[in-house]
Amino acid sequence: MTNTPSSAATPATALRRPGLLLAVAAGFCWAGALATLLAGQLDPAQPLFAPIRLIFYGLVLAASALTFVPFQRRLRLPGLALEGMAGSFLLLYVLAFVPPPNA
Repeated sequence: MTNTPSSAATPATALRRPGLLLAVAAGFCWAGALATLLAGQLDPAQPLFAPIRLIFYGLVLAASALTFVPFQRRLRLPGLALEGMAGSFLLLYVLAFVPPPNA
């Protein structure tokens, strides 16, 4: 039996390539963060460390880390993950907790 490209992909080689798993995990984290944002349970009047806020913080930070760390490693751009995580967190924090202007 000859080695063909179609027979080279085995479950063992799939476990060595975590890129797809990281992308799926990032997608679930982004979906969870956006669902938490759209559910309407986040309130600016809640304490800073309320459980729903901590869940939201964790989901946003995990999603942005799972998104930007692989890009930083692949492109060899130092600081890309930090800037991407800070920007994503700041954007979603403002959307969730800063009230819109009244005038």
